[in-house]
Amino acid sequence: MRVLSICLVLVACLSWGCKDEDQSAIDRQIILDYLADNNLEAEEDMSGLFYIIDVPGSEEKPLLSDSVVVAYRGYLTDGNVFDATAENETVTLRLSRLIEGWRIGIPKFGRGGSGTLLIPSALGYGPNRLGVIPANAVLLFDIELEDFKPDLQPSIDRQIILDYLAANNLAAEEDESGLFFHIDEPGSAEKPSTNSNVTIAYRGYLTNGTVFDETEENEPATFQLNNLIEGWKIGIPKFGRGGSGQLFIPSALGYGENEVGIIPANSVLIFDIELQDF
Repeated sequence: MRVLSICLVLVACLSWGCKDEDQSAIDRQIILDYLADNNLEAEEDMSGLFYIIDVPGSEEKPLLSDSVVVAYRGYLTDGNVFDATAENETVTLRLSRLIEGWRIGIPKFGRGGSGTLLIPSALGYGPNRLGVIPANAVLLFDIELEDFKPDLQPSIDRQIILDYLAANNLAAEEDESGLFFHIDEPGSAEKPSTNSNVTIAYRGYLTNGTVFDETEENEPATFQLNNLIEGWKIGIPKFGRGGSGQLFIPSALGYGENEVGIIPANSVLIFDIELQDF
């Protein structure tokens, strides 16, 4: 099974994407040394990603909500290949479900574009060892973006959310990411960042009312926000300390095509939130 197909941001308390400042500096130097040793030139994105564009491709670029058709080879700085598509074969992947380095890097290319992504560990698998990939590994990917196309699931999820809001006589705001949120109590003017540890009481349920997770009464949970699903990383900073409300999370910002426990694939997730501290 391909690494990219299984190693997505799926489970709330897994720690990839954790941005340790010391590790980021180490990774940056590893990438710079690799470029120098191999006589390569790359551009640096503000995220810490480096990228080389051999063929830019079309002017039109894929959106985060698109599915991308790619051929690729993934390897470490020592040349060890950990994943690749077969010769003359491509795979179709939902961009929003891939590691952050791909979500940032693939839209640098147009249709028919090709090049290389040099991904620091914080945008890959972080401190997690994964098969032959060591913890805190810089990842390199040679990429050919053959095509991309809109993913219909976001529009399906959006309609599910709109129908749920109408059926329950609820009002909510829509974020550009596709997340809907309703603020009952805004809380403090100060908001958490994605690097914050957040203390939250919550209840998570599906649109049919099935509760899949919740904190016990008077027992909030504390999480590092950047370890959680994308819908929480986007939604929790809508609230200040003491704030409360609801998040309506489309599947692309939750667990996507993956069935997790009693949560079916492509599920819209709803969370009642009380942000107690950060």
